[in-house]
Amino acid sequence: MNISFENWTEGFAEYDTVFLSDLEVCYSKREQLINQKYVDGNGHVYEIIDHYFNESSWKKIFKNTLCIYKGELILKRDVDNLNFVEFKESIKVKIMKSFGFKPNDEDFIEICKSIDFTRNYSDIIKIACGGKP
Repeated sequence: MNISFENWTEGFAEYDTVFLSDLEVCYSKREQLINQKYVDGNGHVYEIIDHYFNESSWKKIFKNTLCIYKGELILKRDVDNLNFVEFKESIKVKIMKSFGFKPNDEDFIEICKSIDFTRNYSDIIKIACGGKP
């Protein structure tokens, strides 16, 4: 999950750059992801430092075609993990700002309760994706 922005609508052309399901990325999205920080399900923080694309002639033809030409992201792991309690609180703020919740909205209160009862980073990320831990 991206942790670089205060809310998930700031700086994103498309919502799917908030959560990386794998390390493959479309050529057209590569620049917006460089220097972004992501946290994984274990609380490890990674920064996207570069990308790799096969530069064969065949691939060059399709590099500007939407999501046909894909490459891999290169990550660097930060030494420190995120503080679990601080991560919980920052996710609540991101959810509130990103989806326009007010602090006393019933739906937001339920989401906060779910986050408060989580015991690991992975469950928080699942909740932030709209799922259940």
